[in-house]
Amino acid sequence: MEKSILIRIGEIYLKGRNRFVFDNLLASNIKRALKEFGGKLTLMRNRYVAYGYPLELEGRVAGALVKIPGIHSFSPVFSCETDFDNIIGICLTEFYTAGSFRVTVNRADKRFGNSSRDICIKVADALLEKNPGLTVDLHNPEHVLNIDIRENGTTFIFFESIPGLCGMPVGSAGEGLALISGGIDSPAAAFQMLRRGLKIQALHFDSQPYTSPLARDKVKRLISVVAGYNGPTRSHFISATEIQRAIDKHCDASCAVILLRRFMMEAASVVAIREKCGALVTGEALGQVASQTVESMACTGAAATLPVLRPLIALDKDDIIAIAQKIGTYDISVLPHEDCCTVFLPKNPQTKPRLGMILEQENRIPNRQELIKTAIEAMETETIKP
Repeated sequence: MEKSILIRIGEIYLKGRNRFVFDNLLASNIKRALKEFGGKLTLMRNRYVAYGYPLELEGRVAGALVKIPGIHSFSPVFSCETDFDNIIGICLTEFYTAGSFRVTVNRADKRFGNSSRDICIKVADALLEKNPGLTVDLHNPEHVLNIDIRENGTTFIFFESIPGLCGMPVGSAGEGLALISGGIDSPAAAFQMLRRGLKIQALHFDSQPYTSPLARDKVKRLISVVAGYNGPTRSHFISATEIQRAIDKHCDASCAVILLRRFMMEAASVVAIREKCGALVTGEALGQVASQTVESMACTGAAATLPVLRPLIALDKDDIIAIAQKIGTYDISVLPHEDCCTVFLPKNPQTKPRLGMILEQENRIPNRQELIKTAIEAMETETIKP
């Protein structure tokens, strides 16, 4: 008998001839997480098995696995060579001795002579004979005994199934540049996209000295949380101060936010192309603020030269908060440090801007392209770890 963790895959099983690419990438991501604990990984059909880690670290291993996209669920398991006496021995030794229970059998190895129903009955009879405090309840049991008989002659026995993130392995959809502010939405958007297989780089715009240095520190903390799911995250920091001053000096105040966001899209596109990212990711949700109306997003999106992915577009604020709380960014996001979008904020921003009007305002800035170039040249880059 051995103790290990049985890992079940998510959507990967839907893939066809290129499935091995996704399998190998997910395996690589899991191995990277296990390395810290001295664990190893073996692959079998539709399953991975993590083993070799010190048993006292099982909880920490589980904590790492729950952050890996592409895993449907996993279970701490006892394993043995497929033999009925071996199976019964583990069940009698390790299962609960009181309460209601049900036995569930998955018999992937059809060569094993007993039917799934026969195995359930024999195991249940053995448990009831030894433990008078147990009762059978097929519909609402307190405990479930799972027996997974695999094709390679190994049987896994487990008592719980821990949900994973599902989705696709990080990196399977390429790489994207996520615009991260200090708010609730953008880290949640980055998480949603990495869960779909997009490896994330981060880009933050700040407005020092109008914003506190603590605002950047807050963003780094947010990126560090996202890095727990994404892996070490290449992160870029650009000052928006001079472009904001120019907008404030030359343009109508009602257009300031749209003009700033166009600058962000244009600068982000340059950085993304340089970093070989295939898309931009933003935390925009339709109608949430003035810059997130259909008309406003059309104006800002037109400044990008790459696809702009908006995974939160149809969610309301409660949905987004729930994601932020789930991944651990919410408590950091609500800390009182302003980001650059709150600087020079107009009282009456445009909600239905026309692109022609915005371009006319933009052209009032005499040295706009030079400001963008200078901001990008002064960009700071670092890798932020979990």
